[in-house]
Amino acid sequence: MDRLVTFPSLDIQWGNHDLLWLGAYYGSKVCLLTLLRIAARYNYLFELEKEYGLNLRLLASFAQKIYYKNSIFTPQNKEGLTSKEQEEMEKIHQAVTMIQFKLESQLIQRRPEFHLSSRDLLAKIDYQQKKIKLKGNIYMLEGICFQTIDPLKPNELTVEEEQVIDSLMYSFQYSLRIKKHMEFLLANGSMYLTNCQYESFHGCVPVDENGEFLSFSLGDKSYSGKELMAFFEKQLRTSVKDLFL
Repeated sequence: MDRLVTFPSLDIQWGNHDLLWLGAYYGSKVCLLTLLRIAARYNYLFELEKEYGLNLRLLASFAQKIYYKNSIFTPQNKEGLTSKEQEEMEKIHQAVTMIQFKLESQLIQRRPEFHLSSRDLLAKIDYQQKKIKLKGNIYMLEGICFQTIDPLKPNELTVEEEQVIDSLMYSFQYSLRIKKHMEFLLANGSMYLTNCQYESFHGCVPVDENGEFLSFSLGDKSYSGKELMAFFEKQLRTSVKDLFL
């Protein structure tokens, strides 16, 4: 991306990963832990550490102390990993996953207007029976890693988890290279671009089985199609602006 600034013309349509990175850089803990979990799952976490100078030491130390080898959390791409490195990544993967679930649960309970209670997974688990109920069906859980879970308060972070989050957020937000890339992405990107009667966007627009736009409601207003993407972009840019007032 460092070379893109020399291009005479450039536009970027943001996708889900772009918004995760922007959200993380501008302070969303949920976004940060989600992108780190994905990086651990697909085995490029240490590439982020190398390229962006992220400090993962506290995370790695915490994961090593709390979690165990767990094949459910083996990276999808194990190429180039020694058995010791694979085990380390499995432990880190567990740590960031459980922190992500806790943060998501807190967000869902804090913002009921998002109507995401079906995604509050920690609240749906029977910790004694090690099973979960989803859409009326019961599933047994495999590869459980509930070492930091209090069944009575499953989304409560431990003191060590809070310290890990603070360390990761500080490292992410104060990386000069991440700062450069995120500011570039914000300045040159958008949810959609209209050019020569064509509209470009990343991914897809929510529709029902008949191809009609699905709406998203917040407060007393609903948005769909192009208007929905414009709404999302406005919220992002307003949030970023508010951070620096």
